[in-house]
Amino acid sequence: MLTWIAVAIGGTFILAVWLGVDNWSRDFTTNFAELDSENADVHLRPRLLEASPESVAESISRWASRHSGWAVESKTQLDASIRLHLTRTTPLFRFVDDIHVTLVGIDGKTRLDAESRSRVGIGDLGQNPRNLKELLAGLEVMQLDEIQYDQRESKT
Repeated sequence: MLTWIAVAIGGTFILAVWLGVDNWSRDFTTNFAELDSENADVHLRPRLLEASPESVAESISRWASRHSGWAVESKTQLDASIRLHLTRTTPLFRFVDDIHVTLVGIDGKTRLDAESRSRVGIGDLGQNPRNLKELLAGLEVMQLDEIQYDQRESKT
């Protein structure tokens, strides 16, 4: 009976890894991902946002504080930019990935660049690209919520 339980757990783990790998050619040999304007995946390209770097940094900080496994480790104000260091801890094995976000002000807008890097291992099984996608999707939701909130406030 114990053997069958071990086989079931092992099979479940293998299936989870199999389903979690997005790109078999990179996910076993690469432990980082970065936003790149020429990335084939449009979800992994830098963003130009209609807000100040300070506002975007605040949105990212609020988003990270509301999501399990995410934390803002530091915020550094540079001359014309802000650099955030976030971490994401995976739920099962508690692996920690470092996400560095750079926000640069350009003509009243903000260019967002980011990279995610695993602290251990030679492959990330696609976790670093997923970290960046999750962060960007969360930021988009936060900004939509703020726009809707601002519109409600202006009507009162």
